[in-house]
Amino acid sequence: MKAKNAGGYHFVMKRKLVCLISIMMLAVFTILPITASAEVSVGYDSADFYGQPSVILRADSAESLNGLSAETLPASVYMQVNASLEVIGADGASLGSFSQIWTEQVKGKALPVVQPQDAAAYAALETYLQTEAIEDLAIASSDITILMEAADASLRVMYIAGGMQTPVLRSAEIGKANVVGAQTMILDYAQADAELVRQIQARFKTVWVMTDGSSVQIADALGRGAYGIITPDAGAAYEVYGSIRKVVAEGEERPTVLARAPFVAAHRGDWGVTYSENTVGAIESASQYGATHAEIDIRLTADNQIVVFHNDSVTYNGKSVAVKSLTLAQIQEIVLSDKISHIPTIDEVFASMRDGKLGDMLLIVEFKGQEAELATLFSQKVQEYGVSDNIVIISFYPAQIQRMTELLPSVPTSLLLYTTGGENALEQAAAVKSGIDMQRDSLRTYYGDGTLASAYSTMFRMLADRGYSLWLWTYETETMPEAFRYGVTGITTNNCWYSMNFIETLQVEKEMTVDSLPEEGSTIEVSARTYKGEEVQVPAKVVYLETSGKEATAVLVAQPEEGLGLISESVTFRAKAGGCSSAAAVSIGAVSVLLLAGAAVLLGKRKSA
Repeated sequence: MKAKNAGGYHFVMKRKLVCLISIMMLAVFTILPITASAEVSVGYDSADFYGQPSVILRADSAESLNGLSAETLPASVYMQVNASLEVIGADGASLGSFSQIWTEQVKGKALPVVQPQDAAAYAALETYLQTEAIEDLAIASSDITILMEAADASLRVMYIAGGMQTPVLRSAEIGKANVVGAQTMILDYAQADAELVRQIQARFKTVWVMTDGSSVQIADALGRGAYGIITPDAGAAYEVYGSIRKVVAEGEERPTVLARAPFVAAHRGDWGVTYSENTVGAIESASQYGATHAEIDIRLTADNQIVVFHNDSVTYNGKSVAVKSLTLAQIQEIVLSDKISHIPTIDEVFASMRDGKLGDMLLIVEFKGQEAELATLFSQKVQEYGVSDNIVIISFYPAQIQRMTELLPSVPTSLLLYTTGGENALEQAAAVKSGIDMQRDSLRTYYGDGTLASAYSTMFRMLADRGYSLWLWTYETETMPEAFRYGVTGITTNNCWYSMNFIETLQVEKEMTVDSLPEEGSTIEVSARTYKGEEVQVPAKVVYLETSGKEATAVLVAQPEEGLGLISESVTFRAKAGGCSSAAAVSIGAVSVLLLAGAAVLLGKRKSA
């Protein structure tokens, strides 16, 4: 996703030439409208499209349930049930008993996600589960009481979010998800704009988007970075995925397509050249390189002050002594290896954030100490500086995770884990109602078939299909390419500068007026923003979703130099009056040959003239 400067749109054919050829062909053939590729992708089996959102089939009609007989299956089936334990369709009518639909149509094919209509419906489901155990069942609800009961029953929970039009409302909704341990927030399509989705997912959550199943809404959810797409037609989602793969893969190059740009967390800040690790200078420097997060470590001194320092011990008066045995005054006598910094307090870091020196960068705060006092004092500092909306808490210690959920319910948490079996990781995280932040070193030992690509893909799907994001640590320069290529959600790295010129977001207009509709697979230039915040132009391929006359809807897939491409939301092209209709953009089968032949004739006449 490295930026490439260029300017303006460019199309393969000149308008007049395209129009003349199109008129000639229309006299002979009936041109078919542009549609998404009829070739459906085989689920998530992709060598070149990473981080694909989970496809969740919403059982809102008998027809939607028939999708479970298709060759390509969704990851989950989303069912709403009433107090009689009937599955309710979009029209409010019963589709049949949950028991029958589960055992005859869903079981063994997809993970069940159940939305009880009310407390009575959940009570009925709870009674059913006492006699019929269902593994990997998730409960989705906007009712916190229902979700708390489900979480206490060791069920996976997902929070159906309310309005989040302001930062205060967003923080409140994230807080509700935190309290019940929901790592997935379900948003309506109209609410789930790209900025909100990224803000939520930057806080270690995942977003699933409720769509109507149209190719446009599916593409928008994909382009906005959603982790899951809920749709009454799973095949429609896979068709959009397949269209993107097919068009982007054409030609000699096969660039990797990414469903979303990763978050880049500077491990202890930007250190090693100018600043020592975990210093205010290192943290501020990371923000200037465009890191989305900085990961820092905190522990207590002998006089109960919070300092930002990684190791248990520090060199003091020529001896290695425990940090917790020194007072703050003694610790601040120490000059670090950069010769300009001292060990900072959490106050200094929070003051820098409050004063705007960290920009939009979030802090990932690791609790190194196990003391209950550390949690209490830290929560007081967060409230004093008003930074609860700008931090995430991580720790190896479950007790600290639980304390922080109680003291700072609006602040997301994640449990630090070494890379082990996925089921074990999910159980440990669920026990403390947190997300997962895992080590990357042993991926190939526990996931996939032994190859790196398989390990990442297997691990991503294991987490994503259950509503968890993939955060991994710690990457160096030589391993950063694999993290970007294979769709890691959050990358904790010692080299945050690596990605500063990479594309973080595409900034594509929703409507474009053009002389004539571009061909599918042709390249145009679009605006984008790098991690460092620079506005650039990047080439992007056109992938059509649908068309009507002189209008066509498409997604644009960025194609920067090293071949890591992001996907835009849907874009509507409108041809100017007198321009060509969408028929001119069709290039399939015999029509392609005749168009080329016509072009050769016209060009030959023009040359001879």
